[in-house]
Amino acid sequence: MKIISKCINKLCPKINENNIMLKELLYANYFHDCIKDSDWLTNQAFRPAKGAANYSFLYLLFNILENYSPQNILEFGLGQSSKITTRYAKNKQPSAKLTIIDNNKNWIDVFSQGLELSANTKIELKETETLENKSLRYKLAFPEDEKFDFIIVDGPLGAKQKTPRTNILDLIPQNLAEKFIIIIDDYERKGEQNTAKMLFSKLDSLNIKHASSVTSGMKKQLLITSEHCKFLHWI
Repeated sequence: MKIISKCINKLCPKINENNIMLKELLYANYFHDCIKDSDWLTNQAFRPAKGAANYSFLYLLFNILENYSPQNILEFGLGQSSKITTRYAKNKQPSAKLTIIDNNKNWIDVFSQGLELSANTKIELKETETLENKSLRYKLAFPEDEKFDFIIVDGPLGAKQKTPRTNILDLIPQNLAEKFIIIIDDYERKGEQNTAKMLFSKLDSLNIKHASSVTSGMKKQLLITSEHCKFLHWI
């Protein structure tokens, strides 16, 4: 029995790793099937590797933009997902406003060269600040009349932090549209889960009704929406 138990303990992590890889491959196929005939995502060169957005994130993001058409998007963290959001604002919804926040000037200078930006798109350089628990967040503030209906939380760096990326908390309720969508990337990490708990608590305390679901590939994404956008959890 001890030998069998040891074998099972050795096999379980490998089985779990294989299941995660299989999910990622499935989302890769779903994503490429969705975008192959897209009339607005014309640049389809993506590199979802290392710390970049993975396929489950790209699939979720594309389907939201394709099926909902948000008008004021805030994206924390410039990267592979920005290839989709900038094309959306340029080709599908030119009236939409897109604001991308990042704290690395060299990264902005290099990566933005490959992006075609609409007149309503801006990439802003913002410094980060460190909380007492050594978690990072951006130094920023928005006017109270600025209402975002789609917020993507994928920056700044959040690995090995207790409560990373807490800027999302400061946007509620004054900068959150009545009909809203929020994605928190890297939700497989404990830190992002802690931040999400704080977010849920704040939404509940303000009696803001919401629905949530988790998408899982190589990484996980938490999707939170208002009741009006509940259908997005099923696409």
